[in-house]
Amino acid sequence: MMRLDTILSLIPQCESVVDVGADHAKVAIAAVALQKAKYATATDIGEGPLARAKAAIRAEGLEQNIQTVLTDGLTGVEKHSVAVVAGMGGELILHILDTAEWTKDEDVTFVLQPMTAGERLRPGLSEKGYRIVREEIAQEGEKLYPVLLVRCGKEKIQTLDQHWLSTAGESSPLAGGYLDKIISRLKKQYAGLLAAEERDETRISEVCAYLDALEKRRERI
Repeated sequence: MMRLDTILSLIPQCESVVDVGADHAKVAIAAVALQKAKYATATDIGEGPLARAKAAIRAEGLEQNIQTVLTDGLTGVEKHSVAVVAGMGGELILHILDTAEWTKDEDVTFVLQPMTAGERLRPGLSEKGYRIVREEIAQEGEKLYPVLLVRCGKEKIQTLDQHWLSTAGESSPLAGGYLDKIISRLKKQYAGLLAAEERDETRISEVCAYLDALEKRRERI
């Protein structure tokens, strides 16, 4: 499935959705139009993206169901049933989860889609007291993207390979192909690190450990 379709498939039937970093508000619009949520909020830190979101909402005639908020992450945003944070780096997603107190409530669901640094997002979620309930891999052309369904709860990352794909993600039909791409990318990094004039031994050891764990995991999937 495409990224948007995968994100929408993970949104449960709910009262409200907040679409963080909304830009064109595609998630908010689709969630309301498909009656996944009664109302939605689209937020963005930039005035330009938020203006595009407002225009898209007007074009769909959904001004009564979707509000827009100019803010950093969830700062000042009232509690919603579901928070979608998609299309940004894993470390930024972790920051956004800290911008509202209600993100620690057990009845809130998160749909997270990191574009980069997913290997930092997964252990970061565990450290902050979240658990990955489900992980699906979306495909757009040749590119694969992880989409995580997350709630509050205890989950300990046991092995290094789980930084790159959660245990819940093993059931995704594209899990094997996703691991293949990660392994290929890390092998290129490893070769580049070995060839560098000034070798970063710490990073070399880290990448080597990741590769070892991921290749063993791939044998099981």
